[in-house]
Amino acid sequence: MLDAKDPSETVTVTFDYSSRFAQVDSATITVELVSGTDANPEAIISGSPVIQKSYVYQNFTAGVNGCTYRLKCLALMPDGQQILIVTQIPVKVLVKS
Repeated sequence: MLDAKDPSETVTVTFDYSSRFAQVDSATITVELVSGTDANPEAIISGSPVIQKSYVYQNFTAGVNGCTYRLKCLALMPDGQQILIVTQIPVKVLVKS
């Protein structure tokens, strides 16, 4: 599980395939709600994934305070394999003003 992010933050999550592959051809990012209430959990995806060799970078923004999101990266490898990496990120207000 990743460290919590504040709803006001945009964070970049790295999906690391380097232990198994030297190159990722393409990647699809999806989001599921683990806990809390959010009618549109995929809205935390900001932009398209960026692939650099065996790493996939994806920005995540906003989110609903008190929710935990499951982040999935399904990567297509040059040999046709599809490999899934899954993590979770909780969203909570980190600093109250």
